[in-house]
Amino acid sequence: MYISDMTRFRRIVFLFLVMAFTSAGLLSQDDAHFELQIYPTGIIPGIRLEKNFAKKNAAHIRVGFQLINHWGLGVQEEEKGYGYGTSFGYKRYFKEEFKGFSLGAKCDLWQNFISWKNDAGTAMETSGKTEIYVVQPTLELSYTFLKNKDLLIVPNAAFGFEWNVKTEGLATGEGPIFLIGILIGKRNFST
Repeated sequence: MYISDMTRFRRIVFLFLVMAFTSAGLLSQDDAHFELQIYPTGIIPGIRLEKNFAKKNAAHIRVGFQLINHWGLGVQEEEKGYGYGTSFGYKRYFKEEFKGFSLGAKCDLWQNFISWKNDAGTAMETSGKTEIYVVQPTLELSYTFLKNKDLLIVPNAAFGFEWNVKTEGLATGEGPIFLIGILIGKRNFST
């Protein structure tokens, strides 16, 4: 039986989500955050759950939404849209107690919907819509401030690459990505 690439991608994302949320429920999360990341062509708000383990390590999952505007930096002259997705990651703190500097790696899986235009406002104007499935691995440097034993403030910076692994419609922008962000949340969320 033939399964399309899009169906296969959705099944993989669904499987990862089920495994991540099942694991999150069984492990009970130590930290819960609202996360906001900004990059030159978009904004990503999300919810991130994190499990601390072995004195200096943490694993996390995120579900998020993004608003996209490629500002003429994409393949088409104008590319705007939105997307939703999830992230899976790991980080290691430089010292014990799960605070201070940490370095991590994560991978985002996104489904994005882009409306594009070329030659806008002319007789040659063309437009359309593209659906994209994106894999985005990044490295992230962060600093965790712990206030009043349970309030977390975590500024971060991440660098990686955005690959459009499946495109339905005309090609749109992809490539290196730099993000800055902040997480605000609660430690010992499960108690």
